[in-house]
Amino acid sequence: MPYHMCGRYSETRPAADLALRFDLVLQGMAPLTLAPRYNIAPSQAVPVVVREGAARMLSLYRWGFLATWEKHDTHGPINVRSETVATNPMFREAIRQQRCLIPADGFYAWRHDKSGQTPLRFTLNNGSLFAFAGMYEYGLANADGHREPTVCILTTRSNALMAPVHDRMPVILRRRLEDLWLDPEVTDPAVLVPAFEPYSVEAMRAYEVSRLVNNPQNERPECISPVA
Repeated sequence: MPYHMCGRYSETRPAADLALRFDLVLQGMAPLTLAPRYNIAPSQAVPVVVREGAARMLSLYRWGFLATWEKHDTHGPINVRSETVATNPMFREAIRQQRCLIPADGFYAWRHDKSGQTPLRFTLNNGSLFAFAGMYEYGLANADGHREPTVCILTTRSNALMAPVHDRMPVILRRRLEDLWLDPEVTDPAVLVPAFEPYSVEAMRAYEVSRLVNNPQNERPECISPVA
């Protein structure tokens, strides 16, 4: 089974933790009470941070980017290469006007060896929350007129920690660049290029986890526990 980069991740913190980390406005957000997610997979609803006016808001978007001409029931790409996003017809408007943060506390990649595909979890050294660089879009309206927002994660070349496993890694935004990423006044993709640098290898760690992660139906704390 092939695995995308980034094709699985975790976000185990409650909405209150996300509010503190990302300076969110949570009024009226009761429907978005978040359960811990240990094995987030494509096509699922995922928490995203978007800017509305001067405020940062928490929403749920479906993971799998649908362009404006695509039907609601299709499966869109979950990743896009940062190097070509500004010239790709499917993404070039979203990178200018519809960027978001995708909160996470870890992501998975698979090492291929004699025993098969061994999952590894990548986190920050201190286990804290971070944000993937994301973009969102709305596909064609479904039968009841609803246009579901969809999202994808940008990728970049791997750092030295990731390189033995995969030649790509998700774009993890340095905290000082999160405001830039959400700034609606920034519409020139060239201004965003510094955000695409691979995250510092010194600030990250990786460890082997259970093959429970291989099945997206497995959604429990054991997914993030180190294998002895």
